[in-house]
Amino acid sequence: MQRDIPSREYIFVLDVSGSMHGFPLNTAKELMRDLLNKMRPSDYFNVVLFAGRAGVLHPQSMPATAANVQQALQTILNIHGGGGTHLMDALRTAYD
Repeated sequence: MQRDIPSREYIFVLDVSGSMHGFPLNTAKELMRDLLNKMRPSDYFNVVLFAGRAGVLHPQSMPATAANVQQALQTILNIHGGGGTHLMDALRTAYD
């Protein structure tokens, strides 16, 4: 049953570099909208955004409440592709 599934933590790594400008980034944004909206409020999540450097939306994973998901989506939807693609920084950030 759904209620028997323990809480999960999701760390999304999103490339927002210049190579993602336009259609690729728009597609990634739609995917993030779908993924974030399908989480349960008992789940936790964070988003690592990377281009020339990596950064996170929150210092630690947040509960997937409607308010937290909406805040993350607003941030993601307002991002424009730019900068280099430094994946290793993003992976280190995600693992930390």
